[in-house]
Amino acid sequence: MNEEQTQELDRIYQRDGVLIPAVVVDEARPEDAPLHPSFTWDDGIAAEEWRRQEARRIIRLHRIVIEPSGVTEIVVNPQHDETVDGTTVPAWMNITHPNTDLRGYYRTADLLADQRTKEMILEQVRREIRSLRRKYQGLVDFDAIVRAELEQTHPTAA
Repeated sequence: MNEEQTQELDRIYQRDGVLIPAVVVDEARPEDAPLHPSFTWDDGIAAEEWRRQEARRIIRLHRIVIEPSGVTEIVVNPQHDETVDGTTVPAWMNITHPNTDLRGYYRTADLLADQRTKEMILEQVRREIRSLRRKYQGLVDFDAIVRAELEQTHPTAA
């Protein structure tokens, strides 16, 4: 993103009061539009990338239920109000595997069974927490929210 593209997004926002992705795409269609270079206009390439995004979404919908006795089942997109005994976590995790250097989705249960990949997952969790802190620290007291959430969900953890 360059300054001209940032200004274009701001122009659209000032005009419409909101940024809607479909509108941003329409504004970027003319070849001389500031945002035009940020998009893939070859429909064959764009369609293939969209299918990859759909594959990622399908993979992320699957969760596993972990109980003290271990992994019990795979569930697809459990609703927040759905009663599931145990904790649900992603069924597959996207990492660069240390043994193969191949980035992709690996079964979470397999990753947790290996100490090296388990440590990688824990480090990923730490990075995500730090990222959330950077993202929200200027808006809210991030640490207080996390503490309150821990106290509510795990009274002995906080």
